[in-house]
Amino acid sequence: MNRPENNIPTRYKLLPPLHSDIEYAATFPEIIPEQIGPVIGEGTFHLVYEYGPENVIKIPRLAYRVFPIITLERVRREQKTVKKYFSEYVRENTTLESLSLPGYVIVQRRVRAENITPRNVGEVMEELTRLVSANHRLIENEGVSFDFLGFQGVLDSSKALVDPSYIPSITNILLEKEINHPPRITMVDLGLLTVDNRRSDTTGVDGLQVIFFNINRALIKYHFGLDIKE
Repeated sequence: MNRPENNIPTRYKLLPPLHSDIEYAATFPEIIPEQIGPVIGEGTFHLVYEYGPENVIKIPRLAYRVFPIITLERVRREQKTVKKYFSEYVRENTTLESLSLPGYVIVQRRVRAENITPRNVGEVMEELTRLVSANHRLIENEGVSFDFLGFQGVLDSSKALVDPSYIPSITNILLEKEINHPPRITMVDLGLLTVDNRRSDTTGVDGLQVIFFNINRALIKYHFGLDIKE
């Protein structure tokens, strides 16, 4: 989930890691807490930190560590499903399990990339259209959808409806620009959203995800002209 420096929201710059997150990360033997840097992004369930010179680390928010409605098993299941339907776009990551606490962290290599917006989507529209078609099959077969916009994307794309100073953005799929390689899209967050709430769910997560799916669908159709569900 790397953005160029000028694409990191101002509120994140120089924001040090939370002490509780450092303590949590220290329960993973593979993690070196001293290498955790400032916050560079956020999702509904995670904060994203710099981790060493080449990686990021995604740490579940404190509330979801106290009430772990998103479990390690669910994360791994969703990662497996995303790789099944979108393998050519997936940015590999390592999901680690704590030896002393229930929970997980996700470590991922940083990439030179930027959010997809109406200004740059033309560079990868063909790829994005193929990805949306794959999402149609995912919904038909599994009853879930990829979370295209992400937390920040929903905020920015919603605000852009009433305030032109905000730029609609897709933040879970990025436009990657590596040296000596044509622009391409890469999936840096592998979360899924439930499309309907008829499945058995005692946590209330699926009902909330149905709302986020419908918001995703409406905003992407409005700003990018693509329907993520047939």
